[in-house]
Amino acid sequence: MRLRDIGDNVGITERAVHRIVVALADAGYISRKRNGRRTRYQVRAHLPLHDAALREQSVGDLLVVLGAGVKRTGAASRRRTANQREITRDR
Repeated sequence: MRLRDIGDNVGITERAVHRIVVALADAGYISRKRNGRRTRYQVRAHLPLHDAALREQSVGDLLVVLGAGVKRTGAASRRRTANQREITRDR
């Protein structure tokens, strides 16, 4: 999915989406990988949420609740599906 598409779906500009993605990457919640003119971002769903009250929940758990995640079973599956959600940005 392109950042432009995310912005259109959410109702914000591509530039605003890019700022959010950069902040998430800086915080370690997503990783970046260049592929030609595209940048691929992968969600690290196994990481705990930042909020102290929700530390027992992972980013992947939140994505499942929001309807954007993959249902998982077991720790091995959790690690494998953590990198399945990709966002791309064209240059």
